[in-house]
Amino acid sequence: MENIKNLTELLAEELKSAPAVVAHVTAREVYESDEALLELMAELRTQRRLIATEYKKEERDEKAVEAINSRIDVIYKQITASTAYTALENTHGEMNKYLQDVYAGITATVTGKGGGCGSGCGSCGGCG
Repeated sequence: MENIKNLTELLAEELKSAPAVVAHVTAREVYESDEALLELMAELRTQRRLIATEYKKEERDEKAVEAINSRIDVIYKQITASTAYTALENTHGEMNKYLQDVYAGITATVTGKGGGCGSGCGSCGGCG
C-alpha cells in the first residue's frame, strides 16, 4: 500500500502541472482575491442568515422576507455575472473533466476493460 501511496503522490504532483489544473488554480486565486466579490459573498451569507432567522419565526414578516429574497437575487446575479466567478466555474468544469478522463484511464487499465482512452464514449463505438 505504501508503494501505491507514493505513486499516487507522484501522479498528483504531475497532474498539478496539467493546463486544466493550472487554469483552475489560477482562476481560484483570482476569485479569492477579488475584494468586491468577497464583499458580495459576505453580504450574501448575511442575507441568507437573515432569511433563515425570519423563516424560523412563528409570525414572519412577509415584507421583510420579500425584501431579503429580492436582495439575495440581486447579489447572486452580481456574483454569478462576475468574470472571476465565471472563470472559476468554467475552469472547475474543465479540471473535473480532465481528472475524470484520468480516472477512466486508470480504471480501464486496472480492470482490463475498455480501450483505456479516458475520453467520452462519443468518439468511439464504446467499451467492450
